[in-house]
Amino acid sequence: MLNLSKKYKEIHIWDLPTDQIYIRLNEKFRISIFTKLKKLFGNDKSISKVINKKPYDISKWKRGVNACPLNSIMDLIKFIDINNFVFEKNIVMIKSGRNGNPSTGEIKNPKLPFKLTPGMAQLISHFLHDGHIRDLRATYTSKDKKILKEIVKLVKLEIGEIKKPSCSVSSFKGISILFPRIISLLLVYGFNCKVGSKIKNDPGVPPLILESDNKEVISRYLKAAFSDEGCMVNKNYTRHIVFGLSKGYDGKFKPPKLLEGSYFLIKRIGINPTRMTLYRKYKTKKGEKREGWWFRISNKEGLELFRDNIGFLQNYKNKKLNDAINSYVFK
Repeated sequence: MLNLSKKYKEIHIWDLPTDQIYIRLNEKFRISIFTKLKKLFGNDKSISKVINKKPYDISKWKRGVNACPLNSIMDLIKFIDINNFVFEKNIVMIKSGRNGNPSTGEIKNPKLPFKLTPGMAQLISHFLHDGHIRDLRATYTSKDKKILKEIVKLVKLEIGEIKKPSCSVSSFKGISILFPRIISLLLVYGFNCKVGSKIKNDPGVPPLILESDNKEVISRYLKAAFSDEGCMVNKNYTRHIVFGLSKGYDGKFKPPKLLEGSYFLIKRIGINPTRMTLYRKYKTKKGEKREGWWFRISNKEGLELFRDNIGFLQNYKNKKLNDAINSYVFK
């Protein structure tokens, strides 16, 4: 049974790959840590031997000149009996590293521990649908400036502060926003999202969302999914919402896992959609075989439940939905 509980699944900083993350600590807390380490070990050289680093590194971390590798600093605090939760609360910046080197893209004042709130569920859904989760960074592409602003707002509210994100513009696809790699690490290791092409890899809805009992978490995930991939058809006596996705042809005659996940979640809200249908097979300009799948919400009760519990982010889609509900013909 779905509920409105405010207890959300938490993802701690140590749940992410600690060898790929660099942090900065609150100044007072950082000084306290290295003062205790100095009392215990004597000097920077002795401290460095404990974690197989150079004294130069310890000096830089102690003075706050360089960001600290998360795995190294967590190894050190074990010797001075600092609680991990207290340590986490004093992190003021995080960023990722690749092959041991910090990469660009900081998140200041991270919202640690990260939580699977309704807002985070919406953000995850956007990255899974019109976004891309890559090894080096997460991106989101849209022609809808309202949704683009919504994504940036959600990142700040749910993950932390980033510098003005870099963008690329395509006349065909719209605007792509490029986010720091640390967000990819959170999505993949924290929330079990899949890296790479949706067409080729066929990712599914993360288990934490599929298994959630929180109605608002499910509703906000679906709002993002339908805003990105759904449309409202309201013409020629036809009134329905269509949700469709494509996948690479694999001969298995099975819908994309993201489509299956949304179908399952829609039913948990109490909506009974049509069955999932393969509506077309096609080839891209490069000759790659694809399958297009969809399902529809096509009765008045279903449309009303969708409006009252999910809705779209786009005003024009919501207007079409209301017009359909207020009409007298359903097909």
